[in-house]
Amino acid sequence: MENNRLRSIGMGLALAGAYFFSWSAQAGSGMTDFEILDRNGDGKLSQAEHQENAREMFGAMDSNGDGNVTAAELETAHQQISGKKEQNGKMSVAEMIAVIDTNNDGKISAEEHEAGAKRMFEMLDTDKDGAITKSEMTAGHKKLMKSTSKR
Repeated sequence: MENNRLRSIGMGLALAGAYFFSWSAQAGSGMTDFEILDRNGDGKLSQAEHQENAREMFGAMDSNGDGNVTAAELETAHQQISGKKEQNGKMSVAEMIAVIDTNNDGKISAEEHEAGAKRMFEMLDTDKDGAITKSEMTAGHKKLMKSTSKR
């Protein structure tokens, strides 16, 4: 049961991460998603880099600055990033909220998001060397997105 919950959390974070990656890439830097996230340019993401990126993503989603992300805020962020409303057949923003919302209050706190990001890092770091390579991130997100599309 816990493994399923972690997979769901991972899917929610992967989707939220995909929105962030798209947003970052649209910033016009010409850099790849991974290069944007790899703050020190060493070809891998450390836990610290991953957490800092997650904090920035949370801040971008928390449009009213109250320390929580609601389904409405996540939907707005998704629309701003992708230019589209959520699509049927994909994990809804409400479902993303639900898998990360550990206290079931209908919103994601900064602490819940941070804990989910840590679990996501652990899932993506498949060789358990304390860093995520571009290939680990690509493979992990592809696997999670594929799992999500089967829902």
